[in-house]
Amino acid sequence: LAEAKARLVAGGAEARRDRRRHKSKAEQKQYEALEALAADVAIADANAGLTPQADYLLDLEETQLKAEEEAELRAAKRELAEKMRQREALLRKQKALAAKRANQRSWGKAIAMFPVDLVAFATKTTFSRWGVLAAFAGAFMATLSAAVSYSFRKLERDLTKDADEDDDAESVVSVGGKARRAFEAVSAKVAELRKMLEKPEKKPEPEKERRYADAGTSNVTAKAAAKLSGRAAEMTGAEKQSAKSAEAIHADLYLARRRCLSALVNMSTDNRLDWRRRLRCHAALLRLAAKGGGRPFLVASLGAPGSAAAAMDLWVERKTKGDGKPMLQPGPDAALQLLRVLATSASPGVARAMRDAEVVASGSAAHTLLDVLAETPGVLQVQHAGLATLWALLRLGARAEAQLEKRLIDRGLFEHCQDEWEDSKEDEGVAHGIGGVVMQLAANGDADTRAGLTRSGAQALVSAVFAKHPGVSYKGAFASLKPWLREKP
Repeated sequence: LAEAKARLVAGGAEARRDRRRHKSKAEQKQYEALEALAADVAIADANAGLTPQADYLLDLEETQLKAEEEAELRAAKRELAEKMRQREALLRKQKALAAKRANQRSWGKAIAMFPVDLVAFATKTTFSRWGVLAAFAGAFMATLSAAVSYSFRKLERDLTKDADEDDDAESVVSVGGKARRAFEAVSAKVAELRKMLEKPEKKPEPEKERRYADAGTSNVTAKAAAKLSGRAAEMTGAEKQSAKSAEAIHADLYLARRRCLSALVNMSTDNRLDWRRRLRCHAALLRLAAKGGGRPFLVASLGAPGSAAAAMDLWVERKTKGDGKPMLQPGPDAALQLLRVLATSASPGVARAMRDAEVVASGSAAHTLLDVLAETPGVLQVQHAGLATLWALLRLGARAEAQLEKRLIDRGLFEHCQDEWEDSKEDEGVAHGIGGVVMQLAANGDADTRAGLTRSGAQALVSAVFAKHPGVSYKGAFASLKPWLREKP
């Protein structure tokens, strides 16, 4: 039976019994023989006591049925794809036809309707709000143009008209006359100011003129010589009086400036004032010190370093006290920047005044800066300014008995530099300050201080600064530290 089914499938005969449509009688006979063979097999199974199958040709029918369904499905898909293609082609054709019809507008009709369209557009625009606004704007511009034209014509007429041409004795002064008088007044003031600013010419001494008159070496009479000598003496006295008055004015201005700066410094340290007002005083001192000239020396000599250090110390104390009182806001940035400007000034007078300041000589300003840096880790602006100021204070130096470097190292300055390097190594300004502080500690310290820095890894930290930021340069300030930098812990 299996061999017969295989031969039937290989021959391509249709095996559906419900609708047999065989191609030839031979195939029909073959299928009838196959059915008879299946009946014989079923009878033999029954005689042998086996359970016969329901239909021995079911698998053959299912296989051929599945093949027929797949063939029908493929045909249906092909038919659907063809219909879709035809539909898209039809839509494209319709769109192209519609566009062609739209583009085939009659130009004659358009030209004939152009005046009507233009009148309709003008009417619509005129009676709309935009038309009203345009009308008002046009009227305003026309009025303004007429007024300006009239003013220019009147000004030109007044400038060209002489005083004798005025037909009205009570008429007001013309614009040209006013302009001329104003110009003459301004010219006179400028000439007077220029004369005041010019340096007086050096006059000959009265003694020389007297000798010249007494010697009789000229045709001038003795009376004229005496008169000339007296005039020269009077002029010299006036010049001396003018010079004395100028010196007095400069002295008064200096005293007034000194009193103003002293008042600002006193107000910045007055605890009775509001914290923000005291910071404004520091900001004013900072602006004056940044202008240069003699102002930084006055600011430094009148106690501004002490007031700035006191403000930062108060801010740190209020921040770390933890007594429930609110912190002082904003931070003492103006005080920090003021101390930085004064400490990093290139003026010898300012440097001398900073060395004489008590907070710098005793090292208390450096300790206050260390507290501020410790309370603001990772804040790039504060760390940059604080490290630069601390480096400058170390460079200015303190008294020998203060032992500033050792005290700062014992309080954790080098550890702060290491921690801040880990937090802000990407910032070149902070890195520059870290390297400067570490090398200044080594330059100012004794052998024990340098040995302690070596054990803590100071050389490695400085090398990391140079490796991370190759553009950092100290311009030979630490040339004497080359042997120490080569040491290893």
